[in-house]
Amino acid sequence: MSIPRFPSHPSIFCRGLVLSVLLAMASVAQAQKQASCTFTTFALQSQTATGTRMLFPTGVNDYATVVGVAENSNGLSRGFTRWSNGGLSFYTAKPAGSAVDTFFIDRNDNGVTIGVAGSVAGTPFSLLGSTFTPLTVTIGTITHSTFSPTRINKWGTIVDILGMVLTDDESFAVLPMSLFP
Repeated sequence: MSIPRFPSHPSIFCRGLVLSVLLAMASVAQAQKQASCTFTTFALQSQTATGTRMLFPTGVNDYATVVGVAENSNGLSRGFTRWSNGGLSFYTAKPAGSAVDTFFIDRNDNGVTIGVAGSVAGTPFSLLGSTFTPLTVTIGTITHSTFSPTRINKWGTIVDILGMVLTDDESFAVLPMSLFP
């Protein structure tokens, strides 16, 4: 006795084959959809009444708000914020009453900007609206007021360049450098 290789009704086999091919083609077509991105560019150099201004972007959040450093030909560096609608604003920190170089480094989705004032190795700070808050880290009994914050997430956790993590309650943890790209 022989075993049949195809069903006894060829039309059922053909329908099944056609259905399988259609499903396979539909899944391939679905897998080929491309993600799309929109890129916005803006001028990094402009002329002002006092000379030339150069913008150096350093961070962007999920709302396309860009922060960075604006260097003017007068020598003072200021933090800048470029809003998603194209508006541009500048900020100069005055921690001791007089203007100092201000470097914006990153901004989270809650609108908190982090940076350094005074010099690249100056006073780390957070800025929410117009509220300037110097940042410090207390390790044991020693308080550190000089470090280089690099990123802030939506929960307010700040990571510095040496791998320390700062949170709102100023606790910290040292992360292995292998965790950073």
